[in-house]
Amino acid sequence: MRADAQHQCAIYIDLEWNCWDGPPIPGRHQDVIEIGVVELDLDRLEPTREKDYLIRPRHLDISVACTQITGLTADDLKSAPSFEAVMEQFENDFNPREKLCCTWGSDTRVLASACGRHKIPCPLRNNLDVCRLFWHSFLLREQPSLRNAIEIAGLPFDGIAHTALGDARNTALVHTEVIRRIRRQPISTQVQPSTSEASRPTLLAEKLRHLSNR
Repeated sequence: MRADAQHQCAIYIDLEWNCWDGPPIPGRHQDVIEIGVVELDLDRLEPTREKDYLIRPRHLDISVACTQITGLTADDLKSAPSFEAVMEQFENDFNPREKLCCTWGSDTRVLASACGRHKIPCPLRNNLDVCRLFWHSFLLREQPSLRNAIEIAGLPFDGIAHTALGDARNTALVHTEVIRRIRRQPISTQVQPSTSEASRPTLLAEKLRHLSNR
């Protein structure tokens, strides 16, 4: 096998998007409001960096249901950059066109659809649905949720569910364990960000932790 035949780096992407308390408002789309990204060195199976992007949607009527799921309010998003600006920054930060881009479930399609509505090219090229990989690797009858996959693999859940960066971390954690088993390496107990900057809780993380404890 050629030295360059395998990906050396992967990025794990999770999206959160606006939703409503009832049926979708006619003519409106579920705008992406947060993108979490974790980068992993696939040789060492260690995270190298991570970033969370907030996005100002076209309409700031963030519903109670959306806040309960994501922890985000209109106040959190009103000064955030536009979708186009965030996608440009994401490409500059992580160069996703050249890396293995991993999601849990349908986030790749959601991002591609959002890019289409904004008339910009989707930067994801080499895509992997870690959910389907885990589902078939563990011979499961039904498609698991991310939390269920963490439990099946015997891993601790990192952070709060339905926060973009937390779910991106857990997707990376699950994929890391699948790779370790394929390589017959010792099972890890938890993937931790490798930099002190990444490991420090943000104000948003503290807010979400407070919401989850109510």
